[in-house]
Amino acid sequence: MSSIKVLSRTQRIIVESPFSISVFNAGPIGPGGYPGIPGEEGPPGSDADATAAIEAHRIDTTEVHGIIDTSTVVLTNDFRLSNARTPVNHAALHQDGGIDELALDASQTTSGIFVDARIPAAIARGIEVTNAVAAEAVARDNAITNAIITANRQIASYILALTDINKVVEMSVASANTLTIPPNSSVAFPIGTVIEVLQYGVGQTTLTPGAGVTIRSEGSKLKTTAQYAQAALRKIDTDEWIAAGSLIA
Repeated sequence: MSSIKVLSRTQRIIVESPFSISVFNAGPIGPGGYPGIPGEEGPPGSDADATAAIEAHRIDTTEVHGIIDTSTVVLTNDFRLSNARTPVNHAALHQDGGIDELALDASQTTSGIFVDARIPAAIARGIEVTNAVAAEAVARDNAITNAIITANRQIASYILALTDINKVVEMSVASANTLTIPPNSSVAFPIGTVIEVLQYGVGQTTLTPGAGVTIRSEGSKLKTTAQYAQAALRKIDTDEWIAAGSLIA
């Protein structure tokens, strides 16, 4: 039995038999034949096949993108992201201390308690000015109150007390009497204290220094001149006072 081999690259034909081998030169290769008839179309896929394909895609998506279910993209930090972050509640971003904290406008600052950091600078400055004006008004009212001189009326000789500061001591006595300034060790009047004295009664009042106290006056005058005569005492040192007014020696 003989066999035939075609060497397409060399265009030669080799014929082999039990007794000999023959080699023939072949002519050029002819054109190809017509294509074959297409095969029949396969049966349509079942619902089970479609479900299996969807499940396979879901598994692949979970492994690649970290998607847990159809309503969530990334529930936690994803190590594959260069700027990983955990989703936060949107409202928390605008609350006090949030990265997108909302400031209050003027219409929201009419009453209540506000956190300074959440008030815009212009509004905060306005509140600061308002508070400063209110504080100044209180100080002015206190100054006016302190400037109002009240009376401390006495019906006998009297020793001055701290409660007499910025007051007028009215000596309503029918006979001669004394008004004594106590030493600083007994009653520590602040330096600068001013106390007025009025001879309200018919009895003459004599300004008397306590132990260690010096009362200085023009011509050493320390007695009131007559009924309704008035004088003032002012402390100028620890135990030193000045007396001036309707006084005689």
